[in-house]
Amino acid sequence: MSLRQQHLLAPAKINTFLEIIAQRDDGFHELETIFQCIDLADEIDIVETDAHRETRIVYTNAAMSFGEQDICWRAAELMRQHKDDIPGLEISITKHIPVGAGLGGASSDAAAIIKTLATWYNLEEQQLHDFALRLGSDVPFFLHGGCAYARGRGEVLEALQPIIQDPIYLIIPPQGLETAAVFAALSSAERGPRQAIGADTAQQRFANRLEAASRRLSTELDDLFQQATDKGLEIHMSGSGSACFAFDPLAENLEGVRVLSVKARN
Repeated sequence: MSLRQQHLLAPAKINTFLEIIAQRDDGFHELETIFQCIDLADEIDIVETDAHRETRIVYTNAAMSFGEQDICWRAAELMRQHKDDIPGLEISITKHIPVGAGLGGASSDAAAIIKTLATWYNLEEQQLHDFALRLGSDVPFFLHGGCAYARGRGEVLEALQPIIQDPIYLIIPPQGLETAAVFAALSSAERGPRQAIGADTAQQRFANRLEAASRRLSTELDDLFQQATDKGLEIHMSGSGSACFAFDPLAENLEGVRVLSVKARN
């Protein structure tokens, strides 16, 4: 058998709108959000090998450990459980998307891996989507990318045309936030229930229901919003934070953060 290899780019996303509709009986939250991919991306190399019959992952430039809780390892192992003739896989991941930033880096990495393996090992489209949702709420979006309105946990998707202008100033504080901690910090009022506003209205708003909880958890993030206000700059948080974004070049004058100029990616 000829062994295959593939170099992949796994893009980050921002949420231009994120609302919590209600807490679900399964412990997840019913969401309404708009995802937009941007051109900041992790790099992934997948190589088949006949030297072993397991998945091995290395993060080439980040002090990250992996194991059964690693989403990229789980992505490959889902495929291995489905197909019993998969050779060894060596997966190298070079991180450019900050961890704990609400930019979807891990979910995007996992989506890129299962998309490639689905092509290599003939996984049906519905099975691919089922695998994606088992891995994480953002993973189904990254199978398609671009811009999308999402409901459910984030898996009910409607493709949209990009709605934001370039450049986008991506603002990255030194410390990240854990998504689970942010959701745990929500008040009962923040959890809903409330009515969804629909794709057309959501495209016209910049709002994030998780912002208040994230700011309560992180004085660093709260200070960033105060600094932006003092400078007359409007910023918006992506996902559960801690990364934010703005459309004004004044963002480059923010102190104590890293600012990247990025573009929307279709």
